[in-house]
Order: sequence, then C-alpha cells, then structure tokens
Amino acid sequence: WLRHISSLLRGAVACADAMHTRQTSLLIHCSDGWDRTAQVCVLTQILLDPHYRTLRGLATLLDKDLVAFGHKCRERLGFDAQGPYSNEWSPVILQLLDAIWQLLNQFPTAFEFNGDALRYLALVAHSGRAGQFLWSTDHERDAEGVRAIWASAWPQLEAHRGAYTNDRYSRWPLERGPLYATASLQRLRVWEMFVLPPELLAQHELMSLAWACVASDGGLMDSRSEVHCESWCHAFIRETSRGVDSRGNEFTHYHITMEDDGDEGEDAKVVVVKRRFNDFLALDAAVRAHASNAVVAELPPLPTSLTFNKLSSSVVSSRVEALQRYIAFICTSTELGQLAAVTQFFGGLFAPPPTSGPLPPAPYGEGAVAQW
Repeated sequence: WLRHISSLLRGAVACADAMHTRQTSLLIHCSDGWDRTAQVCVLTQILLDPHYRTLRGLATLLDKDLVAFGHKCRERLGFDAQGPYSNEWSPVILQLLDAIWQLLNQFPTAFEFNGDALRYLALVAHSGRAGQFLWSTDHERDAEGVRAIWASAWPQLEAHRGAYTNDRYSRWPLERGPLYATASLQRLRVWEMFVLPPELLAQHELMSLAWACVASDGGLMDSRSEVHCESWCHAFIRETSRGVDSRGNEFTHYHITMEDDGDEGEDAKVVVVKRRFNDFLALDAAVRAHASNAVVAELPPLPTSLTFNKLSSSVVSSRVEALQRYIAFICTSTELGQLAAVTQFFGGLFAPPPTSGPLPPAPYGEGAVAQW
C-alpha cells in the first residue's frame, strides 16, 4: 500500500517540478484515464497551488478532478449492481486521500484543513451518504435527480469549518514555489484512520455524518416520505463477531436483535439472528428483484464489503452504521416486510400485517432519527 502511495507522490512531484522549474506543459494519462490520471492531477495541483490546500480549495479540486471529471465512483466504491465483487472495485479515492494525508504530515503548516477533513471524506464516500459518489457521471446524476434528493459532501466541510481547520496553518505564498514532497518509504506513515480503535472511529463517523440524517428542505429524509410507514419491527445490530468458513477464511457476523411489541394482550417477541455481509447482499438482490420501483428507488445502498482490510475493526464499525440504516429502511416498509426473503432474513418470525391500498405517508421526523 505504501509503495503505491510513494509512486503517486513521485509522479506528482515530477509533474510539479516540470511545470514550475522548466515551464513545461504536461499531458497526464494512465491506461484508461480515470484513476491514476485523476490521482496525479489532484496531487500535482495541491503541490503547485496554495489555494487547493485550503478547505474550500480541496472541495473544489475533488469536485473538479474526481466528480466532474468522470471518475468511476459508482464502480470503484462498489455501488453498482455487482458491488464489491465486481472487477471494477478499487480503493482509488481512499488511496488519493491517504497521499494527501502524507503531504499534510510532511508540511503541517501549509494546509488549512486537517486530517479529520480527509477522514470525513473517506467515510462519507464509502458510506453512500453523499449523492455525488453514488454515480460516475453528471449525466447519471442528473437522471437520478441526485442534486434534488441526496445531500452533498462539500457544503459540510465549510459548515463545520471549525472541526476541519488546521490550527497550525500559515498561508503559503504562491511566490514561494511548490511543495517538494518526499516519496521515500522511510518518510511515509500509516494513516491513523486505518488503526483507530473501533469505538473512536464509530464515534467520529456518527459525528461527521449526523448532518445526513437530519430532515431538511429537499434533503435525504424528505425524499423518502412516500414509501415509509411506522416500523413493523425494531431491529438493531447489537454487536459483531468473527467466524471462519469451511475453507478457513475469516468473516464478520452481525448480531441483529429484533423486537416486536405484538398485539394487545400478547407478550413482546424478541429474536436474535446472526447474519454475514453476504446475507445482506442476497437480501438486497431479492428486494431489488421483487419490490416495486418506488421502493427500490429509495432503498439505501449497501456499503462496500472491502476497503483497505475487510476485517479491520475500523471497517467493521463503519459498515455497521450503514447496515443499520439499511435495516431501518426495511423495517419501515410494509411492502418489503411481505417479501419471503425479508421474512427469512429476520429468522422467519417477523412480518408486518397484510395491507391493502397505498401506505399512508409518514416522513421521518426527529423522533425516528433519534431512534436510529
């Protein structure tokens, strides 16, 4: 991993030096043009232009050279039909953010933003919270109504500027020239995001992504009001554990506790089931195949099953929050509750009462947000 980061930094330093010292124009192009090309272009501009080392500049740069440029966000982040099992999946964005973090460590006073800003972008991209990372082109985003339905990642950097600002920042004049970073492996460090204790990473993620759970005009929750109703059961991922399959491969078990108040005069039902991420993928495939188009359109995307290490505690913690959101959606849709795949997923004990006619609209409110 660090060798790849070193290669990116060497390429960016060579490009920055050619443009600044020799006044040379460059054509940067990798084999296909949308992965390493974007990575090297972003890093080169950060080295050359102090504006892109500010919080607003970082958002502008990533929006320009990743989102608008046409980087395959949907495929690389695992949000397409095949998910992380596709040959197109790759941690390109995570790798780029790591390379920027290395620059921040080598030049701690040259950047207005801090490591928390980069960690926020890594989490929000892989969680499926921000619409611009769910599709690969502006044409796809316009067709899906991303700008009207999904929250954007960029305004939050500015809105929470205090949390993402580097206290040691000192403006770097353009006349001072580019940053000449060191690409030596001896100077590179493992990003702390990869080794944080799970409880700290989970706490940070909840704080960073809380904005995406708040109902607002044209926001994420408002767009789903027509397909939600009162929960027909309450399901929570209480804990996780590790298991080993017949081939000796390790995997993560998610312990889901379900509670149903039952009818009047009956005792509440409680059941605990253990499900693997593959079970979530199978459920998602069945739901998308049999549910109505209106429900499928509002179904939250599953998180990617791989990031930098699929069994690391930080990845598991990040994934739990996204899976919880997925379960919450299932439990608030009477239509989905009638599907055999859903009933089987929840242990065969939980299903909503049959319904006739359209579901009454019940948009998410503050109580529902607090509950989940």
